[in-house]
Amino acid sequence: SEEQCSRYSQGLLRYEYPGDSARPLMEAACLFANGRLEFYLAAPETQRSEALKFASSFLRNHFGIAEEVPNSHVVIKSGKEAVKHLFEVASGLRSPVLGEVKILAKVKACYDRSIAHGSSDSGSGIKPITKLLNAGVRTGKLVRTCTSISKGAISSYAAAIEVASIPTQGQVEGSACIVGDGPTARWLLIHLARQHPDLSVRLFASSEDAAQEIIREAASAVEAAGATSPCGASELPYMVADDCRWLFLSVEDDARELLVRAVERTVQDKSERFQRGCKIVDISEPSLDCFDCLERKGVAIHTAESVHEVVSKNLALRKNEAERASLLIAQQAGDFEVWLCSQGAFPYLQELQLRAEEIRKDESSKIAPKLKGFHHQDKEAVDIMTKALVAKLLLPVMHSVRDPEDTTSEKREKIMALKNIFKLG
Repeated sequence: SEEQCSRYSQGLLRYEYPGDSARPLMEAACLFANGRLEFYLAAPETQRSEALKFASSFLRNHFGIAEEVPNSHVVIKSGKEAVKHLFEVASGLRSPVLGEVKILAKVKACYDRSIAHGSSDSGSGIKPITKLLNAGVRTGKLVRTCTSISKGAISSYAAAIEVASIPTQGQVEGSACIVGDGPTARWLLIHLARQHPDLSVRLFASSEDAAQEIIREAASAVEAAGATSPCGASELPYMVADDCRWLFLSVEDDARELLVRAVERTVQDKSERFQRGCKIVDISEPSLDCFDCLERKGVAIHTAESVHEVVSKNLALRKNEAERASLLIAQQAGDFEVWLCSQGAFPYLQELQLRAEEIRKDESSKIAPKLKGFHHQDKEAVDIMTKALVAKLLLPVMHSVRDPEDTTSEKREKIMALKNIFKLG
């Protein structure tokens, strides 16, 4: 859960390393994604191995893992590989269902926790993990905006609604009916209410009480589902009126016989009430075979087989989009690595600024006796002028080190040159 992830990351930062009081971690975050518990850690480059030992000790102690148990289930990624992994997670490329949307909300929640806890102990104000999570959320949104990786229904419930082609613009004329008495009917109602919250819907189950229970469960997930009218199977022949344009069937084993009889009776006795253009989407396994007379009237019949074809087509589309998504992710990971690399220049830039300020103050104190006749305002003007000279002399160095067009190697070369030329660090 989100609460557990928060406890793990905070516990890691507060963990007392056996035999050593030093904590090598600057920042930590925990994310539960796709059945995996992932820890994102930041530590100084010189303390990378210590940070991994520290985290391993915490996990073994916290989860009671004996020392003789190998780390066979622990995968360690660092640098650009770790950045790319998170961006792929946020974009849905690491999910069992390619392009899954919910995982992005988990990464966003992890970022929000990182902001709330302010978990950096580095004292510099730089929080690489918080920045990484923010970049992950941004990349996940970018990938979904620029590709079709999350487009198209990939569950039979969502695909059934896609096949029905219910208008999404303007006022929708007509109503929808769902016939079913189990989880499939509930999921159909959830997806229908989520995509078409204003559509009038009736749910026919084995009894009105059973329908009310399904509606109650669906409404806990999507509030709009609560407006659905509950009906018993016996009411089906009398309530499928002229305004029913979409009929969804998800007849399962428990109440199959009862519901099939109700549907067959409705088709036999009330076939004239089904208008041309009405669509019946049957995702029951096996599909019902009592709609021949309706097909002759121009009623469109879609079976579970046609729904599965839609799912297969959408999955193929997502797989084709995965390559485009990977290119975007690689670009974003490269940009983040350059930014992360540039953070290594900050301590040197701060040291250079302090050294320049010390030189300015030292030279100002040497010339102070010659300025005794100056008014206070004149001395202040000289002080402001010398500060401005130092700042302008350092400005090209600052701009060069922060150049966003640099590659990672160019950035590292500049930082090393800065360090060596001015004998910093």
